[in-house]
Amino acid sequence: MKTNLTASSACGFDDESSDTPEPARAYGSAGWTSGDRSVLLYDKYDIWEARPDGTDARMVTGGAGRKAPNRVPLRADRSRRADDSRRQPLLLSAVNDVTKATGYYA
Repeated sequence: MKTNLTASSACGFDDESSDTPEPARAYGSAGWTSGDRSVLLYDKYDIWEARPDGTDARMVTGGAGRKAPNRVPLRADRSRRADDSRRQPLLLSAVNDVTKATGYYA
């Protein structure tokens, strides 16, 4: 059975800046939460949590990537497993698209 995890979200999860004849690649995933209850997905600037049945997708980062000056893509720290983002904060890394400055969000 196939389920579209991103059908109900208002943003795109494909790299729209890709200029190739092939279909655009997705920004990717930060991993599954404990018990595989949901998966954390990247859009261009933020992270979304989606259930395997495609219901109740929510933006975990609250739009912080989009709100940052010059827009800062947020990515989960890959040194630890994606924990349940409702109970434990994620450690996020960021690189400013314009200045290339780096930092972390919690």
